[in-house]
Amino acid sequence: MLVMAMIQIGDKWNLSELAGPPLRVVDRATGHPATLPVVDAVTGASLPPQNLALAAGPGADEITRWRLAVGQAR
Repeated sequence: MLVMAMIQIGDKWNLSELAGPPLRVVDRATGHPATLPVVDAVTGASLPPQNLALAAGPGADEITRWRLAVGQAR
């Protein structure tokens, strides 16, 4: 939850002036974005932590995409 809060704060302030958020927290089942409180941003359904995953956002650079790919391969 703390990481989600930090991601949302970084996205809000966008100090790096990225095209969009580099990471998104998403529902593993649907791929929909999740927000705090942890709910599916599209359906409003409550999401338990085991249903969350990180996905590349529109501001993700190649290193972020590589890190996500390596993490998913484990």
